[in-house]
Amino acid sequence: MPAAAAALSAYASADAAQLAAGSIELLTSGGAVLATVAFNSGSAGTVAGAVFTAAGMPKTATAAASGTVAGARMRTSAAADYQTGLTVGITGSGANVIIDNGAGTLAVAAGDSVTVLSCTLTHANGT
Repeated sequence: MPAAAAALSAYASADAAQLAAGSIELLTSGGAVLATVAFNSGSAGTVAGAVFTAAGMPKTATAAASGTVAGARMRTSAAADYQTGLTVGITGSGANVIIDNGAGTLAVAAGDSVTVLSCTLTHANGT
């Protein structure tokens, strides 16, 4: 494996370790938390090359507030930001975090079930 590819794989492996028992927070454009989904506690996910894929998906949470999901962040078990600025979309969008609210949109209301279908983070050179 070339040095650059090995470094990117190491970044993705660090994701799996740092995010164990952490979470994905679904956010409004203003940064308000709409829903939180926990990562697995033993291993947050798997690594293939430079790509981290969250384990145990799909996972469902109850929305704590109403709004439109505009982004997401990954947080460690100590509630520290690990990766911010993640894209969120519905199936087929190609976003980092794919959700399903049962209506095919990114709008959620407090008390709604929100399912994170998948979550991936691809590392590029220097990240």
